Amino acid sequence: AEDGIRDRDVTGVQTCALPILTVNWSAPASTGGSAITGYTVRAYSSFISPTVLGTCTTATTSCTVTTGLAAGTNYWFEVTASNANGAGAPSLRVSGTTG
Repeated sequence: AEDGIRDRDVTGVQTCALPILTVNWSAPASTGGSAITGYTVRAYSSFISPTVLGTCTTATTSCTVTTGLAAGTNYWFEVTASNANGAGAPSLRVSGTTG
């Protein structure tokens, strides 16, 4: 994807009662001329941590991370869009806390 998901495009992190989190975002404005084929959400323990704790992939603009998270813990998430041109730049990380 030509442009990545920008920080303003990640519209929310929804807390559930379980150690899972749902991340919502808007599709990127520019796709480099090729339709988006999917998104990947990655969960991290901090804003700067390089270690991915959990992921989910989807073709929509919402995804629930269901593995790698503990209850009552704050996590940071980034979203990457992909298409025939490859993966775009990731969004800025946004935080959310599991239930």
